[in-house]
Amino acid sequence: MEYKDLTVLDLQELKKRGELTYVQLMEYYLDRIKKFNDKTNSIAELNDRALKEAQKKDESYHSEVSPLYGIPVLVKDNINTLGMKTTAGAVVLKDFYSNDDAFIIKQLKKAGAIIIGKTNLSEFANFISEESSNGFSALNGQVKNPYGEDLDVCGSSAGTGAAMATSLAPLGIGTETSGSILCPAMNNSLVGLKPSVGYVSREGIIPISPTQDVPGPMTRTVIDAAVLFNGMIGLDKQDQTTIFERPIDLDKVKESIFGMRLGYVKAQLFKSASDEEIKLIEEQLNVLRSLGAQIVEFEHQNKCQNATFDVLYHEFPKALNEYFESEKNAPVKTLKEVIEFNNVDPDNRIPYGQQTFEKSIEVSTTKSYQEAVESDKKFVEDYVNQIKEMELDALIYIGLYDTWLPAKGGLPSVIVPAGYIGKRPFGITFSGLKYSEERLLQIAYNFEKVTQHRVNPQL
Repeated sequence: MEYKDLTVLDLQELKKRGELTYVQLMEYYLDRIKKFNDKTNSIAELNDRALKEAQKKDESYHSEVSPLYGIPVLVKDNINTLGMKTTAGAVVLKDFYSNDDAFIIKQLKKAGAIIIGKTNLSEFANFISEESSNGFSALNGQVKNPYGEDLDVCGSSAGTGAAMATSLAPLGIGTETSGSILCPAMNNSLVGLKPSVGYVSREGIIPISPTQDVPGPMTRTVIDAAVLFNGMIGLDKQDQTTIFERPIDLDKVKESIFGMRLGYVKAQLFKSASDEEIKLIEEQLNVLRSLGAQIVEFEHQNKCQNATFDVLYHEFPKALNEYFESEKNAPVKTLKEVIEFNNVDPDNRIPYGQQTFEKSIEVSTTKSYQEAVESDKKFVEDYVNQIKEMELDALIYIGLYDTWLPAKGGLPSVIVPAGYIGKRPFGITFSGLKYSEERLLQIAYNFEKVTQHRVNPQL
């Protein structure tokens, strides 16, 4: 039987009826990885205990288990996973094993999920070089887009995106600082949830910026994203930004969006989107109107130049050093040591250079961090106040254009397939205020239910 197009809830229903075992499910996805991973180069490592873990889940199964119980999950290879390497795609970390699971992995295992493998990524979450190709790591090579090798995989969670598009697992996890969940989700015709900073722990994840970093689901359906997200959340004493723990109510997600006010952020304002993309999204706005939503034109009152990436450059060296210092098995302890290691054999270790590493060292010692933080804070306050004053339930962005603006404020976004331009997948993004994930998923679910835009790639 083909399981790849079923939701997690569908799979659990089959299990409940005695028509599926977790071992059968695991074997199915391991077989798909064997058959199709060469087309994407999306898997970095497999869990050699996955089948044994699935057998144990079958043996301990009862009808009241979590929706994640026995379900295979793919995890981006910058997230600590006990018994598996955490490399960030870097040669310097090719033999690095953490002593413990990241907090979100502990939460997933507590819910009964099985980590089937780790996914390739843009090296160091795309924060090593300004010249590097999206989805490339010196350790594992280039991730390829299953919708066409000439198409960009986009963002640092490229491996999770390509793996989920080719149905190499039911569920996948990426991480985002700015666009690294949303972009590969769009380019692989997936649902991507970039959560609020403060909703999900970042402990045990190789960092860029404590201000903006966050892990999140990348799935083929909205319901799967909500189920996976519920398994990831929890208050973590080691990441004290996690101050919100309310699970997503799946029944609420399925409720009507009639009467919601949605602000349409026109990409023309930033001269970004193509005529084809704008036309496609205009068609999707009519879908939302047909569902009873009110579309209100929204223009940012302040220019996007008011928010810069300087905070990321400032925070990265300190955050990375702290991560290494917390890991006794880490082969290096500082960003400077990583730079020095790479310089010994640049052709093989940094074929695209490491300009971003070097810039981070420079910026962190020459510019005012507090000045950058205050600038971003003012930008985010204006942004949030504008949404509140207009009494909007969410904002609508054309694909990915300018979604780094809510990311700058640690605000949530959900992207959902919105069709194709030629063979290239496209998406529509819903963004909102902090901890509005449930509402964003509700909008995305209603949109997905009516449109059903997603089409599997031809393998």
